[in-house]
Amino acid sequence: MDEQSDAAAVRIFPPGAPVLTRNPMYLQMVLACIGFAVILSNGWILLLTPLCGWLLQRFAILPEEAYLERKFGDTYLAYKGRVRRWLQRPTDDFHARPFERQFGVDLHR
Repeated sequence: MDEQSDAAAVRIFPPGAPVLTRNPMYLQMVLACIGFAVILSNGWILLLTPLCGWLLQRFAILPEEAYLERKFGDTYLAYKGRVRRWLQRPTDDFHARPFERQFGVDLHR
């Protein structure tokens, strides 16, 4: 990570931070690979997509997570505890109150 660009980072989450995945951009890349494989009817792309996902995790996601843990400490660790790396598991709480989880408001008061 570029140490100069992180000087401006003072908050870890913007309003509406992702609750379905910690890595929406990387998930989108993997889904795009699957989409291209289907559109192009190319089995090789489909077969290589898990390798692409592993490479993203190993060389992009894990270093980013280590950096965020150092920079934001317990705040990021709490976020990691709430939101999964790739896709969130459906839970009763998530389906019952998706808007509240997404935007941090309670509409049931």
